[in-house]
Amino acid sequence: ILAIGPAWTLPAISTPAQPALPSTQSPDGGVIDFGSPLGFDQDTGSKISLEAQFTDSADGEPARLFVTATIKPGWHIYSITQASGGPIRTTISVAPSDAYRVAGDFQATTKPERDKKAEELCGGLIVEIHHGTVTWRAPSELAANVDPASWTISGKVTAQLCDANSCLPTEDFPFEAKFVS
Repeated sequence: ILAIGPAWTLPAISTPAQPALPSTQSPDGGVIDFGSPLGFDQDTGSKISLEAQFTDSADGEPARLFVTATIKPGWHIYSITQASGGPIRTTISVAPSDAYRVAGDFQATTKPERDKKAEELCGGLIVEIHHGTVTWRAPSELAANVDPASWTISGKVTAQLCDANSCLPTEDFPFEAKFVS
């Protein structure tokens, strides 16, 4: 015999209202950015912009690929030569192609600055940062049958944006380099 007791009713549970996260409409009108519940702005695209171009070889000089990052005031990224064991070094990579290749390491056209405050936090490790504008260049080679004016070199800069108090997660920033004569 199965006995069924009286029906049980659970009391209503109320939860405090959560504050609305900020929202903005993207420039293309389709994507809405709800911000970060952790309290920092995830819209890193407005904090860094990239321009890129490449040249052909001339007068005994190799072809060169130039990538320039413009970083919003108050923010910085770490250098491409940042030593391991501390902040995340910036890297630059280029999509593979039969038409071109990077023929050497990227080098910054200006030396990075040392961040003394971060060095103390990293146990004395030298911390190298760039703020404002930094341009990197690398020797490149174009295939013999390639018209440089008809090609675009695609790649990305992977960097961690930081301000004086915190750092955002590492992010890839794509670029497309056009030929300049």
